[in-house]
Amino acid sequence: MSLKIKPVEIDESKYNKEELEPFVFPSLSVYIGSVASGKSTMAFNLISLLQPIFKGNVILISPTILNDPIQQKMIEDDLILEHYDFFSNDLMKHILDTIKEDKDEKYLIILDDILSMTPKHGTREGRCRNSYISQYRHRTNEGQVSLMFFLQYFKD
Repeated sequence: MSLKIKPVEIDESKYNKEELEPFVFPSLSVYIGSVASGKSTMAFNLISLLQPIFKGNVILISPTILNDPIQQKMIEDDLILEHYDFFSNDLMKHILDTIKEDKDEKYLIILDDILSMTPKHGTREGRCRNSYISQYRHRTNEGQVSLMFFLQYFKD
């Protein structure tokens, strides 16, 4: 018996995968930086670059949206389909239910600076959030949603 791991032959079309070099979607990306390190600038440029994949179907969740001039420009330039200045499991459920109805489109959900707003680990709400993050590819229609987290790095 060989212990060598062999690739599994499957129908790749079931993944609903799209590529735009060097990116492959669906994906989950995490960007970490300190204050004023360019996280919003990076998000702005990524949204513009990924327009052929998501076609404007970008949802931004950020408690700092009202204070961030770059995020305001994203909204003014119609790069964002929907935006929210709060995070909750009910909001995520509403977004996912809405996306699920639109089977032919791909969506990018950007979560910016939401760590202080997320449910505590080990609670029912925390488990719900963790479940979504770990299963984001399958929760709506296979391969329909990609996630990007932009988080601030804190030093102790």
